[in-house]
Amino acid sequence: MRSDENPAPTRTSRGRAPEDARVSGADAGPPRGLLALQRAAGNAAVVGLLRGTGHAWAREPGGSGAVRESGGSGAVREPGGSGAVREPGGSGAVRESAGDGAGLAVQRMWNGHQGSLDGDGDLHMGTQQSDFGSQSSQGTLSSQASQQSSSFPSLDLFNLAWTPYQLSRPRAERDVREAQAQAMAGLDTLVIPAVCEGAHPSVPEGAAHPDADYGDVETITVYRDAGWRPPNTATRGGSLQTSFIASYHSAYFNYRVELANDAASATHINPEMLFRVLSQTPRSNGRGSQGRTYLFEHRWTPNPQYPWAPGVNVSEIAVRHGLDLDEQLGPQEHDDFAALPTDATQPFVFHVEEDRSDDRFLNDRRRFRTEGAFDTAYLLAGLTGSTREQTGVSRPPLHDRRTAGRSTSQAMAGTQAHEWMDAEGSMGGAPGVLAKYEWCHLIGDGDSGPNIPNNLVIGTNAVNTEQLAMEIGLRRYVRQLSTEGYGIQLRVRATMRHAPEQAGSDMPPVPGNTPLMADWISYEITIVGPGTEHLVHRQIMDAQRGTITESEFAFLQNTVELGIRAFIEAELGAEAESEDEAAVGADVEL
Repeated sequence: MRSDENPAPTRTSRGRAPEDARVSGADAGPPRGLLALQRAAGNAAVVGLLRGTGHAWAREPGGSGAVRESGGSGAVREPGGSGAVREPGGSGAVRESAGDGAGLAVQRMWNGHQGSLDGDGDLHMGTQQSDFGSQSSQGTLSSQASQQSSSFPSLDLFNLAWTPYQLSRPRAERDVREAQAQAMAGLDTLVIPAVCEGAHPSVPEGAAHPDADYGDVETITVYRDAGWRPPNTATRGGSLQTSFIASYHSAYFNYRVELANDAASATHINPEMLFRVLSQTPRSNGRGSQGRTYLFEHRWTPNPQYPWAPGVNVSEIAVRHGLDLDEQLGPQEHDDFAALPTDATQPFVFHVEEDRSDDRFLNDRRRFRTEGAFDTAYLLAGLTGSTREQTGVSRPPLHDRRTAGRSTSQAMAGTQAHEWMDAEGSMGGAPGVLAKYEWCHLIGDGDSGPNIPNNLVIGTNAVNTEQLAMEIGLRRYVRQLSTEGYGIQLRVRATMRHAPEQAGSDMPPVPGNTPLMADWISYEITIVGPGTEHLVHRQIMDAQRGTITESEFAFLQNTVELGIRAFIEAELGAEAESEDEAAVGADVEL
């Protein structure tokens, strides 16, 4: 699931920022694009650059090069860089500017334009507003041009309905085109509201620059796809781009984003305005299941029911297992968070925000079962053919799922897992909405698990994510162990039930017509080698479970990693060398 081209979602909140959150002040990196020029050299430098090239936005419509002052006075700034302002009324009187007129000009360049949608959803723009005086000196938009964003409510200056498709492409000198290309190149990451990833409505109205003042909205970072190229600026007498669409992605969705977002900007790029999101699609596309965790704030606490050894340092154990001490539930937060289900076998309790559910999950419920109870139930279920079992040694596939054409839907008679749970579509799976049930590989695709019905069961997206955490952990050591003559063996067993739509439905027959829905899954990880069978971890999973948090994901992954590392260091006398997490999680399914 994760790679350097498919990183884990980065959720940030102005209240509690991660370590890699934006920086400010002396620690901040240099600003980029035309905005960088404005910040470094001043507004006058930007306008001067554009005036020198004869750009339309830096000269008066009459062609004199003067810039009209705002506020409705009609005053016109004299060209030539003097900063003087000619009074209206034909007197020819000249007064010195009390402020930075170039700054006002740049502000006006960043104001939006009016437009209207036709019946096909295409936006048609009016003519460019030439009278800068109709805008206020604060650079605010008219009520017709401004549209309040429900996703980023603090960004009320952003005109989300604006699109440049109907604008002609103005010719521009090379340095102006290069400024536009540089501004686009600086948009390698954007942010979207976290609630838009799979929730209703899921498609965000717009994406924001990471440095924009979007208030306390919790966000997820989206990354521009590899292979993006800026517009070509080498041609003589070329034009500015009025539309330039780029592809971005989070860990779970692909986005198409229009980078040209402000017709009044000198470069058509304004980092202080939203960038219009044109589409949002799940990243599966035959490549992988959508492992995910709870979107909002989450916490953890030590489980008082767990049999902790006397004098043990619980905080040290938590950190070793990947838990963030800053996310431990504080004494003043008990009323704000609700504990997810747990039992005495679990060392930590995981919490989600009180009364704030993540509607991508089925619910918050979870059952627990001991290994002995599972083994007994598995034997009994086997008497009626209601079990599945797969055993194999983990090895990376030669080709990703898309290249190899490994489709879970095709393997299961062209059906999606959620269709077997409710044919009416209440379990998600619509465009832009993640399904609550998925085809889960017993042995994951990234471990070369076969894409056959006997290796595929219906489980919730949460149990799929639970297994992914362990798979990520074990795959990081497959290569090192193989060089020492060892392998990681996976034995996965499931007790099964018939899915609701299997009885008397119009769904196509599945090979074998056996129960499709997993009830419980046992996942065993064992290191095997010459005369060696070392059990690393066994997890009994509720295949119908609900919400899983990022803390639980980290705990499971690190539990598996610590077990494998201990074997390598104690039994092989070697230093454990893990593969990059991104490499082992890329383009695979559970």
